[in-house]
This record gives sequence, structure tokens and C-alpha cells, in this order.
Amino acid sequence: MTDPFNDEPLRALAYLTNLTVTARIFVPADFDKAYETLYVDHAVDSGLGPPDGIDANEIDVQRLRDMASEAPTIRLVNQIIYSAVELRASDIHIEPNIDQVLVRYRIDGALRTAQTLAPNLRAAVTSRIKIMSRLDIAERRLPQDGRIKIAVRGIDIDFRVSTIPTVFGESVVLRILDRSAWFSISRSSAFMTAISPPSAN
Repeated sequence: MTDPFNDEPLRALAYLTNLTVTARIFVPADFDKAYETLYVDHAVDSGLGPPDGIDANEIDVQRLRDMASEAPTIRLVNQIIYSAVELRASDIHIEPNIDQVLVRYRIDGALRTAQTLAPNLRAAVTSRIKIMSRLDIAERRLPQDGRIKIAVRGIDIDFRVSTIPTVFGESVVLRILDRSAWFSISRSSAFMTAISPPSAN
């Protein structure tokens, strides 16, 4: 490891493998060299590398943008957000796991699993949210913070977005900042529905 003070990867590996993990310090420059040898050079030698003159990272970022712009991804992210607002959640947690992605809502202080996504949807969903909140989709090793304003049934709702790198990919948290306007209108709608007489057929 290059950061001896970050013991989270050690604890995660020990948990996943049920083995004792011993840390060894790796100089960042040596890490970069080894990474290029193992992955970049191997990809080029096997014909999987990018065309001449094109940076591999540029291709990866463009692929993420394309995935995030697909209609199914847009619908899924919108559905996750709209459902959280209607359920009066205070937070949305999108947490990658070893074999799934958990979507959890914090409602009345308790985290509740709303749905599980296939692991292959993680990059698309995360990239979509990062684009919406004007974050750098190419940066996946450092935490980022951003904001989104989304109209839900004609009401503007503000969200604070935080991304955190984890062992299984980036975890995303959306905090609903101002729900008062939505709640007051939703309560009024529920009240009007309750007092309205049934329509005659």
C-alpha cells in the first residue's frame, strides 16, 4: 500500500478473505510503474489498448458518459430519487457490495433497503449522479461533494451529493436538504384527497 495510515483496505481484505493481512509500504512512483506494466502495457500488447494518440483515461471517461446518458440509466436514477422524496427520506445511500449495489433510504432516522441493483449498473448510476451534480467522473480515488436541484412534481428539491471511494467502488450519498415545500404540498394533497367526496359514476 502507498498510504500506511489508511487501514481500511487491510481490514476489508481481512474480512473478505478471512486471513491475516500484513501491510507492506509501496512508494507511489513504484506503484504507478507497476500498474502501467501490469495493466496498460499488457492491454497494448494484447491488442486491447487504445488507438495511437488517444489516452486510455479519455476513452474510459467517454464510456462512462455514454453509459450515464442512456435512457434506462436516466430513468433508474430518476426513479430512485423520486421514490426517496415521496417516501420522505432524508438521505439516499447507493452502496456497492461484492455482488450487488444496495439502494437505501434513511426514513425517520433508520436506513431501509429500497432496492438492490446488479453490480454492472454501479458505474452507470454513479456516473449519472456525478454528471448531474457537476462532479469529475474521471476522479474515482478521492471523495467529492456537489449539489443537485431537481424538480419533483413541479417542486424544486435541493440535494447535497457526496461520493466516497470504497473497496467495491464509489459509494454515493444524496442528502435531501429542503423537504419542507414538498412535505407541505404532499400533506395538503393528502388532506384534500381525504375530504373530497367520492365521484359519482
